[in-house]
Amino acid sequence: MVRSSVLKNFEKACADKIVTYMSNKGIKFIFKHVPIKIEKLENGQRRVTYKNLEDQSTQTEDFDTVMFAIGRTANTNTLNLEGAGVKANPDNHKILVNEQE
Repeated sequence: MVRSSVLKNFEKACADKIVTYMSNKGIKFIFKHVPIKIEKLENGQRRVTYKNLEDQSTQTEDFDTVMFAIGRTANTNTLNLEGAGVKANPDNHKILVNEQE
């Protein structure tokens, strides 16, 4: 399920190519939906109940694999950036390069 967009901080054309590639390899993307319940079945599959964000309807489907990607946090907190005079965002540890970061 994809709430809004895949890799939303990346250039859209690149993200679209990744979605196309993964879809061609058999990965199923369900856009504008969010999972609300995941159950492990005896056969090893996952039963996912998910909600449509447009009409609030729910649906249940069984999958072999469920992959979560909920965001990223930079792994810079052990680099002593402050000692080098480099500023980082205290919430996500990304190096501040301009006002938008």
